[in-house]
Amino acid sequence: MNGVTINGKHSLDDFGLYLQPKSIPVPEPKTNYVSIQGANGQIDLSTALTDGNILYENREIELSFACIGYGDVFNAKIERFMHNVHGKIVNLVFDDDSEHYFTGRCSVTDRDYQNGYCIITCEINADPFRYDVEVTKITKTVSETATLNITNARKWVVPTITASAEMTLYYQGVMYQIPEGTRINSNIVLRDGVNVLSFTGTGNLIIEYRQGVL
Repeated sequence: MNGVTINGKHSLDDFGLYLQPKSIPVPEPKTNYVSIQGANGQIDLSTALTDGNILYENREIELSFACIGYGDVFNAKIERFMHNVHGKIVNLVFDDDSEHYFTGRCSVTDRDYQNGYCIITCEINADPFRYDVEVTKITKTVSETATLNITNARKWVVPTITASAEMTLYYQGVMYQIPEGTRINSNIVLRDGVNVLSFTGTGNLIIEYRQGVL
């Protein structure tokens, strides 16, 4: 049976809970349509302020777990689970998707006690994206010039750039100065798909970013 790891603790191995069939809805796009008097249809302004990047609402993940048993050990399992997750920000890694995680605030909404078992229901107000567990890391030695074709998933992301010496970056028609050391420039945004970054200088580069998929 598949389980889920919550903030590093496995539902079955650490809490003794059996994950029931889960519900993970698709996040709803944030849309903005404006009806103009005297014109047909509507104007779609959904990406007017985001440079073409459609944004999404959070998604509500519903999980239920079965706890089996009686007595003090049984009650202790439930209380330990409540202590670790209720009202807290959690990262969820499902056994059947171990390369990604969800993140959001968890609420235990119900504990239904039956004869010999308890069904615990949780709702997670989760970020719309599933994030890669491993950070993408690209290394490159630049000798005068170097062009990198960097592939990114659906979520637009600002990378961390570490340079061993000062360099110049040309990206999306704009020139940026990349100082020596580790920097984050909020104007340098990797879009979904292939991003072409051209560097001028001499030294070593490390580009790191965490990809997010729907």
